[in-house]
Amino acid sequence: LRPYNFFRVHRSYLVNLNKVKELKSVEQSKYVIVFKEINETLKTSREGAKALRDYLNI
Repeated sequence: LRPYNFFRVHRSYLVNLNKVKELKSVEQSKYVIVFKEINETLKTSREGAKALRDYLNI
């Protein structure tokens, strides 16, 4: 799914990285994802946050 810019950030969630507005660091090694076009947020798992950091080189 990465060629299509989807990324698994939690066991239950796939995220289209093209729709991400902001990543907010919360708790220990987790992020809240803020989306561009909707008023919804999503919390990553610790493993998902680490994988996302590695993928985005942050």
